[in-house]
Amino acid sequence: MVLDWETGNLLWTDRTYNHISMARGDGMYPTVVISGLDQPMGIAVHPERGYFLFTS
Repeated sequence: MVLDWETGNLLWTDRTYNHISMARGDGMYPTVVISGLDQPMGIAVHPERGYFLFTS
């Protein structure tokens, strides 16, 4: 799980369902950002460039 400190959004990987999700910092409005991945593991953000990176 990672916090995008500029937007306050949380992003996390879910190895059970093989997707990456995002929600507001308070956990409201969770949504799947990317699905169909093969065992996503780690996640990092670079908010100044608008990137998020993940490993699988």
